[in-house]
Amino acid sequence: ANPFLLRVIFCGRKSAQGFGDVLEKIIRETKQESDSSNPFYTEVNDSQIGTLVIDYGEYFVLAADGPESYVFRYSEKLRALPLIEAPSVHVLYLEDDIPEMLFTGITVIDKVPPSTLTISSSDKNIDEVADLVFHDVTAIIELGMQENSQSARMKSVFKDNAKINYPKLFPRVEFLITYMKSDKFFTLDEFVINFCKPANLVREVEIAHPAEDPLTY
Repeated sequence: ANPFLLRVIFCGRKSAQGFGDVLEKIIRETKQESDSSNPFYTEVNDSQIGTLVIDYGEYFVLAADGPESYVFRYSEKLRALPLIEAPSVHVLYLEDDIPEMLFTGITVIDKVPPSTLTISSSDKNIDEVADLVFHDVTAIIELGMQENSQSARMKSVFKDNAKINYPKLFPRVEFLITYMKSDKFFTLDEFVINFCKPANLVREVEIAHPAEDPLTY
C-alpha cells in the first residue's frame, strides 16, 4: 500500500443539476495549486486526483482518490462550493494507504436505476446502518473498478449504460438520506477541519512565552 495515496467517499445533497463541469474545474485548480506548492514536483512524478460521481439530482455520491495533499485540497474546495450543501455532506469511507489509484480524471454518472430513487420512511438501527454502508462502499468501489477497466473510447458508453449493466452497484437514495441523518459519520466540515488543515501544534516554549509576550534574548 502507498501511505501517500488516500481515498475518500462522500455523500450529500446539492442544489443544482449537473455539477460535473464545476467539479472538473476544481480538479484542475487542485492539481495546479498542489503542483505549484510541492517543492519536489517534476513532470516525471506528475500526480493527479481521480473522482467518480453518481448524480441523483438532489443527492450525490462522490469518490476521490490521489495523493493525500491533493485530496485534502480538493475537499476544501468542495466544501466551499455554493451548490453543495456542505453540512449535509458526510464521509462514508476513508482510507489513507490505498495500494494504487482506482479513479482517473472525473467520471460523472447521471443516469441511475429508477429503483434507487424510491424512498421509504423505515428507520435503521446502528447495526443495520453499518451493514448498509459496508455494502454501498463496496459497490461504489466495484463500480469504479468497472469504469477503470474501460478503454478511453468506451468510457462515455459505460456512463450511459452503467444503470442497465450494473444496477446493483448504485446506492439507494433512501440509504444516502439515512447516512446523512446519522451522527456516526464525519461531516465534510469535520473532515476538512480535522484532516485537511495542518495541526495547530504549540511548542512548550510558546506556552511559557506566547507570541504576544515573546522570549527576549
